[in-house]
Amino acid sequence: MEPTFGAEGDYDFGNVTLGETVNGETSFTLVPDDHPDTPIEGTIMAKPGSSIVVVRLRGIPMDSATTDRIRTTYFCRFDEPGTET
Repeated sequence: MEPTFGAEGDYDFGNVTLGETVNGETSFTLVPDDHPDTPIEGTIMAKPGSSIVVVRLRGIPMDSATTDRIRTTYFCRFDEPGTET
């Protein structure tokens, strides 16, 4: 998540709790190490057979204020022969 929070401060490391998966989308809560009182909600979606992983974050802290803006980031996933995904 580092590319997502690089401009906002120290929100790029922490504990992630995964929630329920519904229709291929898994909810999660990120509790940043440096800001444990600022949980960030989001979802991860990776459709079967697709190399694209979509991460959406909500309520991103910016300039000491929280916004309800949704930030979407796209990542690629790669299968390596001999590994289970």
